[in-house]
Amino acid sequence: MYKLFKGIVAHRRLNNAVDKADQYRQVGNKRVKKKTTAGWEVEIEWREGFTSWLPMKEVKATNSVELAEYAVANRIDHEPAFDWWVRPTLKRKKRLIKLSQRRHARSGYKFGIKLPCNIEEALAIDKENDNTLWYDAIMKELGKVRVAFQPLDQGSPPPSGYQQIPYHWVFDIKMDFTRKARLVARGYKVESPPASTYSSVVSRDSIRIIFLVAALNDLNTWMSDVGNAYLNAKPREKVYVILGKEFGDQAGQYAIIVRALYGLPGSGSAYHAHYASSLRELGFESSLADPDVWRRRSTKRDGTPYYEYLLVYVDDQLTVSENPKAITDALSAKPFNYELKDVDPPNHYLGARVGPYDLDGRSTWYFSADDYLEKAIRNVEEQHGRLEDLFCKSKLGFPSSPDYHPELDQSDFCAMKKSTCIKATSGSFVGLSNSNVSTLRTPEQPWPSSWPHHERVTLTPSFEYSPT
Repeated sequence: MYKLFKGIVAHRRLNNAVDKADQYRQVGNKRVKKKTTAGWEVEIEWREGFTSWLPMKEVKATNSVELAEYAVANRIDHEPAFDWWVRPTLKRKKRLIKLSQRRHARSGYKFGIKLPCNIEEALAIDKENDNTLWYDAIMKELGKVRVAFQPLDQGSPPPSGYQQIPYHWVFDIKMDFTRKARLVARGYKVESPPASTYSSVVSRDSIRIIFLVAALNDLNTWMSDVGNAYLNAKPREKVYVILGKEFGDQAGQYAIIVRALYGLPGSGSAYHAHYASSLRELGFESSLADPDVWRRRSTKRDGTPYYEYLLVYVDDQLTVSENPKAITDALSAKPFNYELKDVDPPNHYLGARVGPYDLDGRSTWYFSADDYLEKAIRNVEEQHGRLEDLFCKSKLGFPSSPDYHPELDQSDFCAMKKSTCIKATSGSFVGLSNSNVSTLRTPEQPWPSSWPHHERVTLTPSFEYSPT
């Protein structure tokens, strides 16, 4: 329902609606409000252009915020069917918005290195460190993303039917410590397209199975990255922006978005559909079990029939074939012209270290997170000192003391430690000790700066894909 919902246009009160005089019922010695929405219907406008009447109970279950705002705007929030839930719903909305804004404003960490929130902070970090790492990343992104903007002539008005949106910068650090900047549209300001904006990615179970298939069939595995992937597709929204000072002489001009810019609601699905059509042209078909596992019938040089596989995780792809170079070359050539980067047998994939592994004379593959954690620990010690000096010598017992609440710590050091743990668990398929898992909960209030317990990361054995 939510994907088709556009707005509430009308309401009506039926004969079975609760009156003000009958709003309360007696429970023991207390008068309690009747929590019911019976007797009210609302008229919904759908994105396809038609309207229909629905019981208020159904609309409240799926679009409670929109219904609460409609009730206040039409001055019916005092009615018995509304006054018991409208105000709490709007208060909860405001609280969640403030919480998200506070979290967005707080700088994060990766590999123990601070991530800037905007261009000004990025340049300030460069100045502090006496280098141009973030500046170079910003200029590199501008050189590639300009194709998404079609500037209008100075003084020209914005086009009719287009919506203005703001944009911002997102910063990241790669596994090799390369700084990365990304210009992103503020898509929440845009009305979502009528079509679905969902874009799937290959599942981790599929990744493990395909590595096992590669080991069983003695196939080569190559990894590659589609450079500025979304910019290969056309946008589904009609939007324009006002160019910022990073665009130099064009600052202040209107520019139409002509490519699927990162951050727009439909960009993910637009690129997903665009790339899927390219794979179909190459003869690949999507798997029924996982739509992001693509396969194509082929024959080995010795005449053995087999399937070639291509796994898609947004802009990362894994190619499994006797000759993966032929597939990547086809995607790089006309008419597709994808910019494939880091085309090589994988040594890292989705944050984990990947490599060939000899198992009793047979070649297989393994996944491990130790490379990521070693780099993270090294950066922590460079900025905060040796771990032995940061924590007590005694190990953390199990279960933890009831007075031990690391999830409440809001210090920069704890923020850095949490981001490291989350990255390790989500990207590298590893387990953590009980102490570090407990730090991943949401912080709500400050905790004393002392660290009375020793915390440590415990790696599970690397995943091995045995061909036997």
